[in-house]
Amino acid sequence: MQSDLVSAYKATDYVAHAAGWVVAIRIGYHSEIVDKMLARMNVSKGAFITAWNPFGKGLSVEANKHWDRSLKRYLSVRGVEFVEGEGRGTTGEWPPEPSVLAFGISCTEASAIGRRYRQNAIVYVRKGRPAELVMLRWMR
Repeated sequence: MQSDLVSAYKATDYVAHAAGWVVAIRIGYHSEIVDKMLARMNVSKGAFITAWNPFGKGLSVEANKHWDRSLKRYLSVRGVEFVEGEGRGTTGEWPPEPSVLAFGISCTEASAIGRRYRQNAIVYVRKGRPAELVMLRWMR
């Protein structure tokens, strides 16, 4: 199951929408557009995080919207700037999951937020580097 899940995450487009830009992040790939977006925000790093479907278990749309609002409030209260986005799987039948691209947070901070919202993984980006899949819990 671990390798299937990792494969699914790697086959997902992590798409952020900001000021007329559409940025697609792919795990293992570097993106000049991501670098430009980070530079525009005066940061060198960020993380793609969702609060939908904790631990990969499908929840109702209402429950997922609740967790999505909670994540956005959590980031806002802490002064973390973010733009909205969604994870779009390119294989299987999993529907797009609303997410955020949070700017200027460390991998440790992003991982803690992902764990707070019971996620299996986050996607971490750094200027000039390929996007990284950061697993937050061991899957069996």
